[in-house]
Amino acid sequence: MEIKCPNLEQLPVAVERFLPFLKEYRQILFYGEMGSGKTSFIGELFKQIGVADFNGSPTYSLVNEYDTPLGTFHHLDLYRVEREEELFDIGLIEQLESSDFFLIEWPQLVEDYVDEKHLSLYFSLDAEMGRIISLKEAGKEL
Repeated sequence: MEIKCPNLEQLPVAVERFLPFLKEYRQILFYGEMGSGKTSFIGELFKQIGVADFNGSPTYSLVNEYDTPLGTFHHLDLYRVEREEELFDIGLIEQLESSDFFLIEWPQLVEDYVDEKHLSLYFSLDAEMGRIISLKEAGKEL
């Protein structure tokens, strides 16, 4: 499945199309180059589920936690993490076993530890169409 977002004004519509997937997936991986819209998408998602204090990407803290009406969300930005061992050191791998929601930017180092049933969002930029977000379940097209 693809969600097209021609400009930032259309971001709320793109997130609305995504929201039903939260009923089925608790671990969501966000792929895309720097500036492709991952954090903006997550910010709009939090806005739509009632988070008033979205703190942006947790690039330096690695994790921001939000309590929402849907449950606890952990927003992770693993861009600066260089080794899997760092994820064990901070207890992230063990946390993934909880029933909380995990929104993970730059997830390459946790791919072997997430649930088999997870959702991946791939963000790309197209000169004519704007942002294109491809959704895949465990690597398979939806």
